[in-house]
Amino acid sequence: MAEILAEFTLESREHIDQLEDAMLSLERDPSEEAAMAAAFRALHSIKGNASLLALEPFEALTHAGETVLGRVRSAELDLEGPVVDALLGLVDLLRRMVDRLAALEPGASFEAPEVGPALRSLAPWLGGGQQPGQGGPEPGQELLALAEHEGEGELATAASKIRVDVALLDRLMNLVGELVLARNQILQHASEGQLSAVLATAQRLDQVTMALQDAAMKTRMQPVGTIWTRFPRVVRDLCHELGKRARVEIFGRETELDKQIVEALHDPLTHLLRNAVDHGIETPERRAAAGKGREGTIRIRGFHEGGLVNLEISDDGAGVDPAKIRRRAAKLGWSAEALDALDERALHELLFVPGFSTRSEAGKLSGRGVGLDVVRTNIERLGGTIELHSRLGRGTTVRVKIPLTLAIVPALIVTCAGQRFAIPQVNLIEIVRVPAAARRERFATIHGAAVLRLRGHLLPMTALARALALGEGRGGPSEAELTGEGASEGEPRDATVVVLQADEQRYGLLVEAVHDTEEIVVKPLWSVLDELGCYAGATVLGDGAVALILDSVGLAARAGLLDEVLAGEQEQAQRELVEEPARRRGNATAGPQRQYLLCRSAGAERLAIPLAEVSRLEEIHASRVERMGPQEVIQHNEEIVPLVRLSRLLGGELGAGARAEAPGEIGGELDRLQLVIHRVDGRPAGIIVDELLDIIESGAPVQRPAARPGVLGSLVIDGQVTELLDVEGALRLGTSSFSKEHTR
Repeated sequence: MAEILAEFTLESREHIDQLEDAMLSLERDPSEEAAMAAAFRALHSIKGNASLLALEPFEALTHAGETVLGRVRSAELDLEGPVVDALLGLVDLLRRMVDRLAALEPGASFEAPEVGPALRSLAPWLGGGQQPGQGGPEPGQELLALAEHEGEGELATAASKIRVDVALLDRLMNLVGELVLARNQILQHASEGQLSAVLATAQRLDQVTMALQDAAMKTRMQPVGTIWTRFPRVVRDLCHELGKRARVEIFGRETELDKQIVEALHDPLTHLLRNAVDHGIETPERRAAAGKGREGTIRIRGFHEGGLVNLEISDDGAGVDPAKIRRRAAKLGWSAEALDALDERALHELLFVPGFSTRSEAGKLSGRGVGLDVVRTNIERLGGTIELHSRLGRGTTVRVKIPLTLAIVPALIVTCAGQRFAIPQVNLIEIVRVPAAARRERFATIHGAAVLRLRGHLLPMTALARALALGEGRGGPSEAELTGEGASEGEPRDATVVVLQADEQRYGLLVEAVHDTEEIVVKPLWSVLDELGCYAGATVLGDGAVALILDSVGLAARAGLLDEVLAGEQEQAQRELVEEPARRRGNATAGPQRQYLLCRSAGAERLAIPLAEVSRLEEIHASRVERMGPQEVIQHNEEIVPLVRLSRLLGGELGAGARAEAPGEIGGELDRLQLVIHRVDGRPAGIIVDELLDIIESGAPVQRPAARPGVLGSLVIDGQVTELLDVEGALRLGTSSFSKEHTR
């Protein structure tokens, strides 16, 4: 019986969500037949299942709902506000009853909430026909027959889907995690032993593991739309309470996330939605006075970008008033000078400060200063970030970026004081190596805090050994050594800094050494370690050693890098310590800032590649390059990646037709190749460059048109003429024959 009740509650929740969605659609357009059919289907399904289990309260409520909707459909009753309110009240009561039934202990009897008030609220619209619970023909039979006929085509789709116990899925994920660990160990041991046969087997195991991992991940994935089903109802009820009008538009319902993340996102996203109605959407009168439609619009969007799931909630309301933020910040003790130095984006960041609210009086929905800071904390616990963009009078957009899953993630392995740590790649920006000879130029101290000069900016930094109290200077230079405030032990040592993202701020983490990247299985921490706040979990590495996973935000907070005072001091010192050449300042004012990857081709040619078009950078051994006819390729993640040699392409000799060996080619003089990976039509392709120089920001305009294929034009960066590479055009030119052959 318990299994039958569990199945009933599971199905009823789905039907109740469908019923609520249908009622909201009918409120907007009472003539929408599809919504009416969906409402009847949901009510009839719940009533039929309840009758089999003798759950009379469910039968009574659903029968009453069918009766009212039957009169609406036959034009005996208008679907006005009070009728919709009563029917939505019925939906809420059904939901509470299902929740109570789901929480029922084995062997206990079901005691339903009082259904009398709900039935009495529907009584004025039941008409003089059959009352709930009485015999007689059921209302809406004709429409139900139509609904059943329309639903026949859905049976095949439903049959291809099954419900899987979450405990079983968790068990499957644990097994996959152990398989990943075994794969890592075999790969490492086989590589060290130079056993070709074992290595081949290990590579096959690698492929199988990846396929199994991908399949297991998909079983845990759920459409993010599952947490959006109730959002239109939330907006509708809030608008009624506040005297506003707004419609909800939802895009990307099918965007998938790990079930664990989907469930954890419900409360933060609901809070953002309530903020959009309460703070954003104006009353109809104010919207009309501002030249807007009387009804506001709230758009909810989900999409994939940069390996993350992006969730946006935007409104076309009043937007955030910077003047209100400044006044509120001044009351909280901020100086006028500090506020004047903040740009609009920095002002918006103040909204995430605990206790900060632009409301002068607390209301039922807001004004208590408990809001966006809690939302940000919850998002960061999921490994995500949140950002807010607003224009006064135009509206506000809040974007949340979340990783697909928290179970298995790619991470960079680093060493500090002889111990290894894992840094999730989602928090990793770049790795900076500073030669010992350049330490004085690249590192400085501001009021006792170490900073790194990086491409014209000051980056706050800390040593991992210092932040974790592991004994600073063990195995690598200390902060004092780098900034010249401490003596070096022996010869000066090179420094390795890992640049991480924490909230909206970047900072540098000084580590002893950087190893390879590795897919790690995230294991929960013991509660004592969890309370430290600087660890996100633990994992077992390929050699069997245990490594702690670093939390970039918690680590920055522990090191004091997120302090507002320090941030202000760095802004003040920026002008004093960073002296960029005049040519760079000229470039910065020439246009919008863009990031470029600078590289060299044959000879001394400098080229710039827009960083937005770079999927990843790789250094590979030349022996990995193979040939498919005239085309050079490598294998990566079971994909064939065509290669283009930039020196050949720009010299007029396409990679698909060249015959002479180039430096770094099999049999050439170099063993290592530098690859810039880009995706063309969703498939990877690589550009081989001779040297990777730097990543820079520049606003320099393109001054000269392209003089040859594969180049967009020329621009001046740091006083040097630099050609801007047409990445996609170059790849299409250099892999044209391969692409034609490969797509046949």
